[in-house]
Amino acid sequence: MNSFYIPFALLWLVMGGPRAYSQGFSRLELHASDGQPFAVVLNGQPPTEVRAEHRFDELVPGSHKVEIWVGSRRAVRQTLQLAGGYQSVFEVDAGSKRPVVRLVAQHPLGVVPSQPPVDASRPPHLSTAARGDRLYTGRVGCMPPMDAGRFAQVLLQVSQPFNDPARLSAAQRALENRCLSIEQVVQLCRQFQSDRARLDFARFIYPFTHEQEWFLDVGETLVFESSREELQHFFSQQAR
Repeated sequence: MNSFYIPFALLWLVMGGPRAYSQGFSRLELHASDGQPFAVVLNGQPPTEVRAEHRFDELVPGSHKVEIWVGSRRAVRQTLQLAGGYQSVFEVDAGSKRPVVRLVAQHPLGVVPSQPPVDASRPPHLSTAARGDRLYTGRVGCMPPMDAGRFAQVLLQVSQPFNDPARLSAAQRALENRCLSIEQVVQLCRQFQSDRARLDFARFIYPFTHEQEWFLDVGETLVFESSREELQHFFSQQAR
């Protein structure tokens, strides 16, 4: 949690004292629906850095006042309810006629990972072997990975749209029934502005990825530990 937020002891008293504490901490995540970076003012504190996604850990359960700022404009002012012991993921729709922050997911903290959480400074990997030693393990019938020239064109097509939804659509059109190496998958993931879009692309491209046993290399592109945990959970559910 950023150092400028209200000290826990004071916030604990304001938000309900012993009852709130007994319910456990809450985690708040905010993601831009269109990838547009924004700043957050939480409970009247100084604004955060401008990013397409934000996370706040160790919040006391209950009501939290959130302001979403896009440039010099306050797009949304809303009170969010956070449950103790849960991670609450909200989508920020600041570009519509009626800007809103809406709840899109909520799950108990510590439940999503199917493997122990990884250190935030080290992306998850299944092996330490050199990439050059990898063998093809893509789906049956998958053609060889896209050649460098064609991939450069796809990379340009995906990077040109302004927001993440448009970039994801461009990627899906350009890559339909085409296969990629894991290095190419990682490069494309880096073209998206938010972890949410990177994870959506990862789910789409998994069946068309060579060297699927190395798919957790996508974790190199993710900002939040919770996103890497979600990637691990997705990977664990795939039949291999």
